Amino acid sequence: STLDPRPSTLDPRPSTLDPRPSTLEIWTLAHQPSRIPKGKALRIVTEAPGVVHWSSNAWITAHDQPASETGLNCWYADLPAADVPFGGKILFTFHWQDRWEGRDYGVEII
Repeated sequence: STLDPRPSTLDPRPSTLDPRPSTLEIWTLAHQPSRIPKGKALRIVTEAPGVVHWSSNAWITAHDQPASETGLNCWYADLPAADVPFGGKILFTFHWQDRWEGRDYGVEII
């Protein structure tokens, strides 16, 4: 058999490039970005079920976002960071099934 010298228009490799920008920024205990771009939601991913207790105004008011199960042995909670003004900061902590995390985390909106 002979090889066709014309270039193939079909690339058999799976495409990993998506021209659409992501609307999420991921935060985990192993990957803790301290800043995220304005306009993105903040997805908190955990290894255990719980509630993300968070504030976007230095704890003047606070909200609770229960983590949703993924079926992949991890949970996630999406926080509306896109609504936080440029230069603002989201503070959060975790309430696990039987205890509080014991510390706060923060992500600045840039």
